[in-house]
Amino acid sequence: MRAVRQRRRARGQGAQSMLEFALIAPVLLVLVVGAAQLGAILYAGVSVASAAHDGATVASEQPITSGAYKLGGPGVVVGSGATCPASGNPVCPAVAQSQGLLTTAATTISPGSTVGTGSGCHSDWVPDGYVTVTVSDDVPIFVPFLNNLLANSAGSSVRTISTTVTMRVEPCTMTAGK
Repeated sequence: MRAVRQRRRARGQGAQSMLEFALIAPVLLVLVVGAAQLGAILYAGVSVASAAHDGATVASEQPITSGAYKLGGPGVVVGSGATCPASGNPVCPAVAQSQGLLTTAATTISPGSTVGTGSGCHSDWVPDGYVTVTVSDDVPIFVPFLNNLLANSAGSSVRTISTTVTMRVEPCTMTAGK
């Protein structure tokens, strides 16, 4: 008789556990998927910031070998608002190496608008001006009910993450123009 009661009790506990799991599983699923979405956005933010910083560092350290800050004269002029890829521009590979798993990041390079006063530099270059590198990426929102909270606008399914870094260009007297 005792064995029969224990079997009934064990079956009842199993059914109760299944019911509790069925009630809590959707809540846990929403939490896990929401955390994954936020993680994707945070990852993009860190990657974009790192890529912009590394691109601006390369841009500030190579004022003559890159066409990114050339104001005019012979050769390729990238100019304000240039986007990657730009041939011969060391900023674009630096950004590409630092962007991590992001494959759709857009890069814009903007040189200073006035020629600096550093000696030993060609007058067409911005030897001690500023350079700005902007990197942005569109992160897809893969959780439909989070579109209204995280997307750029209502009905959109992407969140644009963008970082702008401005650095002073190394004077040509310090870098010998390279």
